[in-house]
Amino acid sequence: MRAFVLLALLFQLALTAPVSALNLEVCNSGEETIFIAHAESSFNSPYRAVGGWTELTPHKCWKREAPKMDRMSVLAAYIDGQGRLGAVQFDPDFRAGGQYSLSRGPYSFCVHPKDGFFRGRVRTAGVRCPREMVRVKFPFYIAGQKGPGAVARLEVAVKQGTLHEDYAVIPWEPEEAPPNPQEERYANSGKIDLLRGPSARQIEAAEYRNLQLRMQIANALILKDAKLKIHSLDLDKCLSTKDGPFYCRYKLDAQIEASKKMRPMAQLLNLGFLFKGYYWSSFTVSRGRWAIVKQYEGCRVSDVDIRCWSRK
Repeated sequence: MRAFVLLALLFQLALTAPVSALNLEVCNSGEETIFIAHAESSFNSPYRAVGGWTELTPHKCWKREAPKMDRMSVLAAYIDGQGRLGAVQFDPDFRAGGQYSLSRGPYSFCVHPKDGFFRGRVRTAGVRCPREMVRVKFPFYIAGQKGPGAVARLEVAVKQGTLHEDYAVIPWEPEEAPPNPQEERYANSGKIDLLRGPSARQIEAAEYRNLQLRMQIANALILKDAKLKIHSLDLDKCLSTKDGPFYCRYKLDAQIEASKKMRPMAQLLNLGFLFKGYYWSSFTVSRGRWAIVKQYEGCRVSDVDIRCWSRK
């Protein structure tokens, strides 16, 4: 009976306890228009609701009332004199009262740098950004358990003409993840085009397969533990006769990495990559992929023919 009374009392206290609510107020006390994005969640949720942009002209404030939310991350951004969008970095001097403490933000979220956005169920890490969005650090973080009516205040001031530091700039365009030539989808990237010839990415994949085969032979004979890394490929042009294969002129930036013991041999081979410059290769389609048939030192092109001479 005593236990039942105790449970009833605890249940009554839970009903009458004040509901946690984190209210946020951001004020622009500077001379530049700022744009606000914010992420919010309760402590018992691994997800955040993330949205932006709220435009704040000078000397205006924006308030977000968020019942049942216990933490918020805030990103304040502005466009500087060079037309770059960038984040206002965390500064404890931007605090302007409020019942919550403001600290340096530990989280990054995906934002759309050119348009408004809202995502209601977002994890903080381990997931790539959707298309046309970029991941940005939210510099300001507010967390805590306060009663109803508690407000976290953030006052941001940016002077006209203030330029962003390079590290604070938010890219306008999403960065493409570096391609991995070992993946089948990379090797097959792009539609096979028998009219225009292979793209730079398709040639890079073909070169990777070609060089990887040579690396396997070199490792079996001399290098033992070397690895191949392709940095970039600069495609100049692709040509073809009426019935012949495609001939493409390009330059490859590649590097062989090896252990300390094998490094002198790897550096010697890397000199060959360094001074190779532009050269030609002929390509055909094999099993749905562009494949290197032969590599050449150079080619002469006439109106009706392409004549190439072999590499020495």
